[in-house]
Amino acid sequence: MHYLQQHGIHVYLTDAIARMNEERPANATQYLHDYLDAVASGSNVLHRDFSYIQATPRNRLAFAAQLGKLLASSPEEAVKAADCFHLVELLGNGFPFEVVKRAAEVTEYVMGLREPRPASEPGVPLPKTSLVLFFRICFYYMEFMAVSEPCLVAAFEEHYKTEADRPVASHYSLNELQSIKHRYLALLNSDIAKLPVG
Repeated sequence: MHYLQQHGIHVYLTDAIARMNEERPANATQYLHDYLDAVASGSNVLHRDFSYIQATPRNRLAFAAQLGKLLASSPEEAVKAADCFHLVELLGNGFPFEVVKRAAEVTEYVMGLREPRPASEPGVPLPKTSLVLFFRICFYYMEFMAVSEPCLVAAFEEHYKTEADRPVASHYSLNELQSIKHRYLALLNSDIAKLPVG
């Protein structure tokens, strides 16, 4: 049973049977074949509810890939989080803005665009490839990111404070990244130790 759960098979079979029962296709075997083909290609997540999209790691990665394809079709090099979210809404139903917002915030911190803005002020345009990369990470590790994001942000903020006399760079040296990583892990371990057990 663990093997089936690990690969999300129970999610797909349960969903396929429920949809088959609802749609009553003439050829049930072909319907199941087409459903599994869609899972294999990643198109199974299109226009589905968030509960289904986030149900398996494969679905999460497939949705991020679909978003990447949609953004790649745009001639713009950069996109704001709000505009990215509108595209997410076109791909799936009930997707929380928090995932896109978190991806945009992490992208901003990594790029050094860290100045706080009023909540009413729209975000800055971010490179599409970077935003999609961090969207994929934030969505795939959504539950982990909810715990770890404040630690990551704090680690970058601490780095910026110690390097206040230096201009912000778009790339970090290996020493800088190691310093940020060590601070991040220390903060994360501290926060994890505070979580209730069981």
